[in-house]
Amino acid sequence: MNKRLLFWLIFVAAWYLIPWWNKVYFLWDDIELLMRFRHPTVETFLASHQYQFFPVFKLFYWLEVQLFGVNPSAFLAVSVGLHLINIWLVYVLMNKLTKNNLLSFLASVLVSFNKSYFTVIFWPTIQTHILLTTFSLLSVLILLSIKNYYSFPKTLLLFLCLTLAGLSLGFGIGIGALLAIFAGFFLPKIRGKISVIVAGLLSSLVPITGIIIFSSRELEQNQLLQLSVRKIWNILYFTAVGPTQAIINRFLIPGFIPNIYSPFNIAIMIILPAAVFGLILWIIYKTTKSHHVELTYPLLFFGSLIIMPYFIASLARSGPGALGALAERYVYFPFFFFILTLIYSLFLTEKILFKGKNPMTLRKYSVAVSVLLSIGHQIWLFIFTNNLFI
Repeated sequence: MNKRLLFWLIFVAAWYLIPWWNKVYFLWDDIELLMRFRHPTVETFLASHQYQFFPVFKLFYWLEVQLFGVNPSAFLAVSVGLHLINIWLVYVLMNKLTKNNLLSFLASVLVSFNKSYFTVIFWPTIQTHILLTTFSLLSVLILLSIKNYYSFPKTLLLFLCLTLAGLSLGFGIGIGALLAIFAGFFLPKIRGKISVIVAGLLSSLVPITGIIIFSSRELEQNQLLQLSVRKIWNILYFTAVGPTQAIINRFLIPGFIPNIYSPFNIAIMIILPAAVFGLILWIIYKTTKSHHVELTYPLLFFGSLIIMPYFIASLARSGPGALGALAERYVYFPFFFFILTLIYSLFLTEKILFKGKNPMTLRKYSVAVSVLLSIGHQIWLFIFTNNLFI
């Protein structure tokens, strides 16, 4: 492992664990799950919970109970451990795409801290989001490692990881389907591509089948399949606004969640995301124009994964309940792919502006700025809120 990354992972672990060890506790959903696991049955793992179908996470949670009992600090250690694995997977994934250690480290630094992580890391039941991200990153890495997309063992492993993602949290349902669409429309027409498409589609069908069988009552109550003008508007609104309001603004202005929607605040929430998306679209246009359209494929796929959770959340919720799509715990998964999109955009920008030269100065400044952003925004929030890790 890269020494710089190793020291960074140690720092992240210490930053989360040292101040909070023996200071965390279980919350309501945790207590409900703990009670269910006192005498678990097959139905305990397969039954839906809070409109979610996630037997893989329940099995994972049950194993934690068997190992640690009701020690919330141990659950915190598991959450932090999974988070560190995800940071490392971001490094490996970006290094595989860019062949550059510095840009890969930059991506790892930027995904390490975020205001929204407090809920995800310190609430054991919300480990679902961390687990989903782990299996999703693994799936992308496996896809990139399949040579000519014709390798049955790796395709089978891809199907397994995608299925585990879909059974870890409801958002995971869409990952396999998106990957199948991506492979069908964007990957070259080469031998064995159909196996990747089939693996993606089947991995989405497995959790969908489980939801239909074990969560039919919740589906009916949640009006998932009932469309109306209001519901269509709800889907369009949260798919468009969710990623910008919940992810991009929190990244560019950490802690900025205005209580008063004044014209100035609304302008900030519109201008900043528009600038980011405008830059990404410009990069795609310039890269395509320079006859390197294949380089934009990861950018398109990562971008679709940013939007996917908000699309699914808007389907599963209606009316005021759709506001839950903007809850902090839903930011974890798409934020990882937002950072991957951002750093890969930087990589493509280097290719466009520097024509293949090695702009080490730009990269060094980028890493320095990213470290300052990651550590500095924690210090900033501590000074002005007197509450570390908010």
